[in-house]
Amino acid sequence: MINVIIVDDEKSGRETLQFLLKTHFSDLVHVSAIASSINEAFEAIKLNKVDIVFLDIQMPNESGLSLFNKFSEIDFEIIVTTAHKAYGIEALKSGVSEYLLKPIDLDDLEPLINKIIDKRNLKP
Repeated sequence: MINVIIVDDEKSGRETLQFLLKTHFSDLVHVSAIASSINEAFEAIKLNKVDIVFLDIQMPNESGLSLFNKFSEIDFEIIVTTAHKAYGIEALKSGVSEYLLKPIDLDDLEPLINKIIDKRNLKP
């Protein structure tokens, strides 16, 4: 089972991704926590075993990428979820695993989930 945390300042973004994960990947994915800020995400990651963090970049008063600064070592995958194409290159240079453009499409999400299952050897 893949443990994920969803980080997005917009309620609709959090709910949409959670719905997609629960509806289409409930046998593979468990949403361990949902956070609306980097500080909430940091606390949730410390409290949970995490395989994937779905991370929005543009949030009020902070960049989602500032999450990288809170850890000396990142042992989980980060998939950036954003509506802004311009952040793609910056995100990939920061070390994120993948990049999903909002609105998130199931056809884009499914291969990423499968890729991470294979990469981390997390067979169902």
